[in-house]
Amino acid sequence: MDPQLLRSIWPVFAAETREQIQAIGSKVLGLEQPAAAREPDLLPSLKRVVHSLKGSAASLGLDDIERIVHAIEDGLSHVSVEEPISRGSVEAMLRGLSAIENALNRGDAGEQPVVDGVAALLKALGHEEPVAPTSDEAASSGPLGEDGLKALNALEAALSRLVSPKVQDRAGAVRAAVDQAHALRHSAEAVQAEQVA
Repeated sequence: MDPQLLRSIWPVFAAETREQIQAIGSKVLGLEQPAAAREPDLLPSLKRVVHSLKGSAASLGLDDIERIVHAIEDGLSHVSVEEPISRGSVEAMLRGLSAIENALNRGDAGEQPVVDGVAALLKALGHEEPVAPTSDEAASSGPLGEDGLKALNALEAALSRLVSPKVQDRAGAVRAAVDQAHALRHSAEAVQAEQVA
């Protein structure tokens, strides 16, 4: 999605997502109770909120958030209406929600709303990540190689922060973006990617 469009709708998305996270968390905790003690509509209403959040994240191109919510949704598909959910499943889902909250905080600060430790969270939620490409495959995926791609992503994040209306230290954000641009240029020069440099 276009970064400026994302910025303009971010406050609404972030506010709605926080409400959904809170609702999902309390409903997931409710699943620990025996079936007789739960609200009758608990599991279906939880699945609806999760599905809605997944769709919102996907429509904005927020891949990390969408993947975590998708894993939670898949986990809920195995939950029985009759049996309490396991404590391990509850903890994994709550960790996923907490990671999404942290990503929202980054977005609020004008940074990329990425989720830390996505692979570990997905594994805890029962979603294995596909195997990473070998170094030969990574090298063939682009002229920059792995270090260059990291530098490119860091520059993109720095520029996104710089154009945010809420950036606190604009001079510092400019310096960070310039530093990332230098890092990318050095990575490109190291692999003779002259056009990128």
